[in-house]
Amino acid sequence: MINAIVNKVAMERYRDFLSATDEVMLALIECDQHIKRLDRKKSQSSWVACTAQELRSFQKKAMDQISELRKVAKNHEAELISREWRL
Repeated sequence: MINAIVNKVAMERYRDFLSATDEVMLALIECDQHIKRLDRKKSQSSWVACTAQELRSFQKKAMDQISELRKVAKNHEAELISREWRL
């Protein structure tokens, strides 16, 4: 009985984790609109923190890291659920 409850909680945590990574990916994809807008403005102010190219590079790197995190989580899915995240 306790194992069923523990597994249920662990499965919910795992689903929440995957859901959170999906939300981060969606947010990173939405950044495209803002980067394009920045590119069109061509820096009307006197200074720019990052260029559009740098932002695209940061976006790609973050998306790659999230994808890698999901791959690792998928590889350890059964272990994460069975051990209740005590890794």
